[in-house]
Formats: sequence, structure tokens, C-alpha cells
Amino acid sequence: MKKTDLLLLPFGILFILGCQQVPDSVRSDIPIIDSENADTGVVECTAASDCVVGGCSGTVCQNKDAPPVFTTCEYREEYACYESIDCGCVAGKCQWETTSEFEQCVEKARS
Repeated sequence: MKKTDLLLLPFGILFILGCQQVPDSVRSDIPIIDSENADTGVVECTAASDCVVGGCSGTVCQNKDAPPVFTTCEYREEYACYESIDCGCVAGKCQWETTSEFEQCVEKARS
């Protein structure tokens, strides 16, 4: 075993321990939101710098001052399409600046 493997071993153990199932009594207090239908607690914005990308899969566009949105940690092929668009301030709200290319990418990924 290499030295680097030994150095990384504690992180692997922590990762595995961190992936344990959370008891229902705790889980009921954590809002889990579908990435595509996330209600980001709309907070108005004036510039793109007011907006940040969030959610486990990076598919939530929200105001940096809004409470964080917790989404399910899943990956869908269409999530790669989000890399081609920006999260910005549009009409006073943080939202994805979608394009026709983005829409086509999502459609293709879903088929």
C-alpha cells in the first residue's frame, strides 16, 4: 500500500460513515426538494453576483441570501446541460438563463 493510500484512508472511512441512513425522526425536519421543482424562497436580486448555484446536483439557482435549498442527491443525464447556462438575475429573480441549445440538450438527454 502506498503512503498516499494510507493518508486517504481516514477520509474514505469518514465518507462511508457519513453515508449512513438518517433515522426518520431526524429526516422529517430536513426539507428535501426535487431539483427541478425547488422553491428557493424567492429573494429579489439586482445583479448576477446576487445569485448562486446550489442543490446537491448543482441544478438550483437561488439568491445568495436565501436559505439554502436541500435537494435529493441524484444525477440525471440532463444535469450536464446546466454547465452550458448561467445562473443570473433575470427580471429581479435569480434563475437559469436558459437558451434553445439548453432546451435541446435536456430533450436529447431525456430521450
